Amino acid sequence: MQEMAKSGRQRRRPVQQRSKKTFERICSAASEILAQDGLEALTTNAVAARAGVSINALYSYFPDKYAIMLELFRQSEQRREEALAPYVREAAETNDWSSLIRRTTFAAARLRVQDSDYLALRPVISAVSELRAAQREVDDGTVQRVAGHLQRRKPTLSKQRAHRAAVVVSITLTAALDEATRDGRVQRALLDEAIRMVELYVSDVLS
Repeated sequence: MQEMAKSGRQRRRPVQQRSKKTFERICSAASEILAQDGLEALTTNAVAARAGVSINALYSYFPDKYAIMLELFRQSEQRREEALAPYVREAAETNDWSSLIRRTTFAAARLRVQDSDYLALRPVISAVSELRAAQREVDDGTVQRVAGHLQRRKPTLSKQRAHRAAVVVSITLTAALDEATRDGRVQRALLDEAIRMVELYVSDVLS
């Protein structure tokens, strides 16, 4: 998983097995609260009670709920990266961009609606500085990978042009994914429209 910005407030990560189990219980409890009761119910006291640990034990890892939210975001992003890894590998080899864009986008959409942590956190990413910074690093990594693939497909494409095109592709598909999964289900028709736009655009860039 690509390295994301560390929270300025996060204190430490566990090393010993017992500490790791406590850390995992805290994260699982926070995830359960998000899924069952939503963000408003996510407090450090509620998480500690659900995890069966003291509030001091929780604070030894997470000084506030925002640090917990960031950890859940990181775990969600790791799950996403692992699930989409086959598509990333395929991008380095395939010439069928249309099929790859379509399959990758719909796979990403399905992952979103299946990941309760991501669905709960997505609406507040822009309001939480740690989440915002982590999401920006994810987006930057995506742009770099897409730009690299474009240049490999068309070596005469300048680095600047490839980066600009990758930004357009990333912004378009991210916005479409946000809208198409907003209510917890995949709106295929909306994604189809965005994918067609991107397919035409990429075809023009590579022509």
